Amino acid sequence: MKDIKYSSQNIDKLDIKNVSKSLQSDFITQGSTIETFENRLKKKFNSNYVIAVSSGTSALKIALMSIDLNKNDGIIVPAITFVATINAAKNITNKIIIADIDPSFGCITKDKLIEALKIAKKRKIKIKCLINVFYAGQTKDVYEIYKICKKNSIIIIEDSCHAIGSKYKVKNKFYKVGSCSHSKISTFSFHSIKNMTTGEGGSIHTNDKKIYQKSKILRSHGILRNINKKNPWEYDAKFLSENYRITDFQCALGISQLKKLDKSKKKKKILYNSYIKEIRKFKEFFVPLKSEKNSCDPHWHLFPIIFNKKSIKYRDKLFFFLKSKKINTQVHYVPLYKHSLYRNLYSKNFYEDTDFFYKRVLSLPFHTKLLKSDFKKIIKNINIFIDMITQKKV
Repeated sequence: MKDIKYSSQNIDKLDIKNVSKSLQSDFITQGSTIETFENRLKKKFNSNYVIAVSSGTSALKIALMSIDLNKNDGIIVPAITFVATINAAKNITNKIIIADIDPSFGCITKDKLIEALKIAKKRKIKIKCLINVFYAGQTKDVYEIYKICKKNSIIIIEDSCHAIGSKYKVKNKFYKVGSCSHSKISTFSFHSIKNMTTGEGGSIHTNDKKIYQKSKILRSHGILRNINKKNPWEYDAKFLSENYRITDFQCALGISQLKKLDKSKKKKKILYNSYIKEIRKFKEFFVPLKSEKNSCDPHWHLFPIIFNKKSIKYRDKLFFFLKSKKINTQVHYVPLYKHSLYRNLYSKNFYEDTDFFYKRVLSLPFHTKLLKSDFKKIIKNINIFIDMITQKKV
């Protein structure tokens, strides 16, 4: 019996055909397929400029380098995110504020941003940038956060890696995540388990021409080419950077996957609603991540459940019980301040909500390859586990 994955890519025959065709072309890297993919992304997400790169991490690193921060500038990141977010910031500065998160949503809210700014002021750190992570595919307080940042001259970079295909509402109008309508830059990851994939890969979206031009140079070693018509071989290393290029065959996969993004969103919405219906009966023990029904139309990336205060002790036990039944779950994420590299940034009183969230969150299997039989097996085994709790066998 095969394991049920907590997440998975979904590659079909058309994807394979497109990649195979790309591999037989004259250019498998630095060719025209990259620009085609960028143009498709630009059109899909309503941004003026797009740069496709080698990973979501690369996208964040280039985004930060493109806005001309220095080592004395402060950056805010949420406590719940993958380490790539803060690692990209640490490449620029040590003046980082890890913000507490709202335990109902798993992300920064307007109130948590205000708290983080107060902490920065106490530490005499001038915040120049906020990396706002859209946890699990959902946005929260986008416009309110935008207004706070605008008032304080803070540049917003959206880490939208979970939210490819999501939309949010401001004043009765929906905006696409990636349109940069309320941010300077938005970044995507096309890792294999994201809402669409290029294997590895990512993209930078912006409406700022200067950021676009610099980012394009930063993508390839910081080198500026075509600087001398008489000596066309000449080039100039203008910025300190590395190789963040994506391949043509990855972009060929991306083009194919992008066509199916809306279909994927519909499938995940059905799966999401199926989970919501089934787990209502377990509300004595856990609830789903709180949903922003009126202000967000998410393309869900994860399906986290949140154990209540009395049931925290059962989170780990459910993880291992399901694993024994070949059902894989995951915890998203280990808070940033718990990693050796960032423990010096921890302040016990400041992170009570993040600590509480981390101890009680669990992501159930959630992807478009999940079969009905898999779903039934997951719910059946959660029922068995809950029965064991009530019979005090756990």
